[in-house]
Amino acid sequence: MIRKIGVLQKDGRLVAVIVPETDEISQGEDMNSSMREAIEEEPKRLPSYQRISGYAISREPLEYPRLGKLRRHLLEERYDRAKRGRENGMAEGPVAPREMSEEDRALLEAPAAMGVWELLAERFPDRRLAPETSPQPDLDIDSLG
Repeated sequence: MIRKIGVLQKDGRLVAVIVPETDEISQGEDMNSSMREAIEEEPKRLPSYQRISGYAISREPLEYPRLGKLRRHLLEERYDRAKRGRENGMAEGPVAPREMSEEDRALLEAPAAMGVWELLAERFPDRRLAPETSPQPDLDIDSLG
């Protein structure tokens, strides 16, 4: 499932740039949920300071020079770009309700759900926001946020 992973420290937390296996890319949402499970569930036996607290999926391969060492100085820019969705050709910002599936639009009919959606859209206007967005890994929101 994970072809390559580059881990870096950003704002005092460990985050990762993940390049999935090429055949996994076409699975779309299944890939994202599997990736989220691998990052959030598997490392629970690790101390909190060793856990990855955020990740971004990159379709571009990580860069290695001839010596074979990862070019770590490029990871932060790659992470930021993938997090914003620019790398994958996705538009920035929240998904418009008219672009959502019928089930997702039905969820937003509840006033509380619509209120949360509007709050997140206002708070993260430059981030890719969709119903499947996870607060901690995708928006960097912790329990205090």
